[in-house]
Amino acid sequence: MAIKTRLEDMVIGDKIFCKFFYGTGNLDPNVHFVELGSQETLYINPPASFSEGAYTRGFYFIYVGNDFKGRKILIADKNVCHTISWDQLNTMGYATKDGSPITSLGLDPAKWKTNIRLLTGGISSASTANSEWNKYIVNGPYPGDNTVWNWSGVASWTSTSSSLSTRRVLRGASSASHYLINESSSINSSYGFRPVLVAEALAEPIKHLIYSNYNYMKWNDTNKNWDVISATLPTKQQFIDQGMDNIPDWTALSQLTGEIEIVVWTEEANAQRSLNISATPQDQLVLPTKDINIRSVENIDSFTLNVTQSGQGAVKTAVSFNSGVTWYTRSAGAWFQLDLANMKTEGMTPATLNALASADWATLRENSDTVRFAYHLSMEEVTDVVAVNDLISQMDMKGTWKKAVHGTDYDYEYPNNDQLTVTIYQSGDYKINY
Repeated sequence: MAIKTRLEDMVIGDKIFCKFFYGTGNLDPNVHFVELGSQETLYINPPASFSEGAYTRGFYFIYVGNDFKGRKILIADKNVCHTISWDQLNTMGYATKDGSPITSLGLDPAKWKTNIRLLTGGISSASTANSEWNKYIVNGPYPGDNTVWNWSGVASWTSTSSSLSTRRVLRGASSASHYLINESSSINSSYGFRPVLVAEALAEPIKHLIYSNYNYMKWNDTNKNWDVISATLPTKQQFIDQGMDNIPDWTALSQLTGEIEIVVWTEEANAQRSLNISATPQDQLVLPTKDINIRSVENIDSFTLNVTQSGQGAVKTAVSFNSGVTWYTRSAGAWFQLDLANMKTEGMTPATLNALASADWATLRENSDTVRFAYHLSMEEVTDVVAVNDLISQMDMKGTWKKAVHGTDYDYEYPNNDQLTVTIYQSGDYKINY
């Protein structure tokens, strides 16, 4: 039986030292159990009456296995005190199904969640086989061994109620498998408290480091600078002690040059991690690569720009009729030449563009055969939405004339010297010269 000082190092059958503080019968559960794993060897005091003056006794928790949730189950190697009733244990939460949460053991609360409770004892002397007392004390790693479990002389209260509603089950005293019941209020020097520690290992918080320019670094929020942790792969302890709980924002990351890697510690083989990035993109200026051909357009009736905008997301636009040599915006009923660098503040809103009439477009177009549009998209918060969906045009096309075929498309005749009759065989528009 090895003695360990850390829960994470224990295997089934190992034990770990703990102290039990009586405090003159104090019923506050978080004053009783202290200094778990504080030492490996110590004189272990015999249990005393719970109602005596303030004093401390040492004992060992023995690791016997895990429950169905994967939590470690550790049982005291003796009753830590006697002359205590089941009702007192219940008042402190120890006799309940889940027991009482304990934060006084000296464990890191980010790593361990711990409760103290009692063993189950079996509802009757004939139905003890599935009880925790039988599983761990009678048949466990050290089956029935009094030199390990110290069951002789003092029976241990269990959490189990007997078939008589006011009575509770006790186990041990005359033999490892001995079964007895008594009133829950009974206080006797032959009745004791054997605690069960339920320890749940919590997932370690993920710690991050940034690898950039051949160094592993962390952001120092005090001096707003990057601290170098190591030039070689850091140890697990360096990640724990110096790693970052969260990845800093762009204000910090933008100080780094070149490529960066976000590094976390793992002991998994072929581990994979997903990274979700929430960021506000920089303003985007979208320029076309080609013109829209309007050579065959007689008249521009309208352009309609459909966008999606929410929050502070915004779209601005500008138009060019000379392949992007000069760009124009509309303001106060007139066209103005625009520097694309000022698109965010001076560009047209979709509403302004969509409201332009045919005469407005004709004024700027003159005789141009091409048109193109530029777009500026901006966001201020990650919750903003901005997108250009489509641009719809309505135009009047130039007409063309085709010579009609006599006898197929039309025919004609002269009823008299001053009259011409034309017969049209095909639908369409016709122009007759005479």
